[in-house]
Formats: sequence, structure tokens, C-alpha cells
Amino acid sequence: ALADNTEGRVYAIDPWNGDYPNNNGSINEIRTDVFQYFKANLIDKINSGTVIPVNEFSYNFHTSDSVDFVFIDGDHRYEEVKKDIEVALKLLRPGGIIAGHDYSQPIWYGVKQAVDEIFPEIQLVESIWYKQV
Repeated sequence: ALADNTEGRVYAIDPWNGDYPNNNGSINEIRTDVFQYFKANLIDKINSGTVIPVNEFSYNFHTSDSVDFVFIDGDHRYEEVKKDIEVALKLLRPGGIIAGHDYSQPIWYGVKQAVDEIFPEIQLVESIWYKQV
């Protein structure tokens, strides 16, 4: 959806493998080895340079570009969401928008905890939160 509705670039940042831990440390059954499907679905956007896959954890991502929009839907544990938000805020241009998924999902209470701690006010649409900064 992002790639189909932007004139800019979409950096898709994901390690695309490894364990996905729950809040309690147990391993979630979510499949993370899905890069081949991601690439197959977006090959035209990747080839055109609209989508740039980055095989990395988002909190380690760096670019010299500033960005207009960041959407966070990575590791849903509190500390990791907090790190993702902190990195995103450094990347955003003034007036940019930061958003994320699973805010209202009880199983991922770390998302809500981190977002609420950093932002006193957000906008919410179903389980997607966002804030213009």
C-alpha cells in the first residue's frame, strides 16, 4: 500500500529471519523467513527503486536521508518499540508523521506502553497509531 501510494521511496526494514519473542520471552509462531514472498510481491517496486529492502533490525537502520513518514510494525516488545520510535524520530523531517501498528492489541501491550510513554497524545485508527512531529 505504501509503495503504491507514494512518489518517494519506501525503505522496507526487516531482518526477515530468526525467532520472534513474545513479551514473556517465549517464541512466537510467526514465520519470519518470508523475504522470498516479500520480494516476489514487490519485484516491480524493488526494480524501479520505489521499495528498498534493508535486511536489518529497524533500530540499527541509518540513512543520510531524512524522511516524511515512518511506519513501525516490528518487534512488539516494549524496549524494542521504544528503540524503534527513538530511531524514527531522528530520521523524520520536521512535520513528518510517525505511525505504527498493534497499539490496541492486548497481546502486544509493549507497543501501547512505549507509545504512551513517548507521546502524550496520538491519533488512533483501529489498532494504528500516528503522530505528526
